[in-house]
Amino acid sequence: MNRTLRALFFLLFVRPLVLLVLGVNARHRERLPTKGPAIIAANHNSHLDTLVLMTLFPQAMLPVLRPVAAADYFLRHRLLAWFARRIIGIVPLSRSVKPGDPADQGGVKADDVIIALDGMTLDAPSDLQRVVSSTPVGKRVRVVVLRAGEQKEMEVTIGRYQERAERPSR
Repeated sequence: MNRTLRALFFLLFVRPLVLLVLGVNARHRERLPTKGPAIIAANHNSHLDTLVLMTLFPQAMLPVLRPVAAADYFLRHRLLAWFARRIIGIVPLSRSVKPGDPADQGGVKADDVIIALDGMTLDAPSDLQRVVSSTPVGKRVRVVVLRAGEQKEMEVTIGRYQERAERPSR
């Protein structure tokens, strides 16, 4: 994640948009967590809600804020994926698990958030990809997921990466 570009994007674009254009006025900011971990969720499904929620926190906390976002949407195009990961800093959430894949065989479900792998806490969006890609195929690893607000632990065998089948154009 590019901290400088992220800070500039929020400082020069998102904050002015939320405060001046949208006129968002938050009450009870003192109730927001000042140290974490914490999960803050919007009460409905809008991409703008995530940016609004992120502006409620002081600019100094921006490096530790990580919005969870749908991988199938935000990682579908190269430029959008770069922006979502490098500037917004998303933690990609897979909303589906293919039957027969190593994740499926290990018990990972759609909407699980993987928070630790092989004893390593995943702090940044790129951590999962880095750890999986550096782990030998066939090795069994312990996975900790957040499922419906509860931590679950399971074992998964690392499999070989397979390209996604081409999707029909929309």
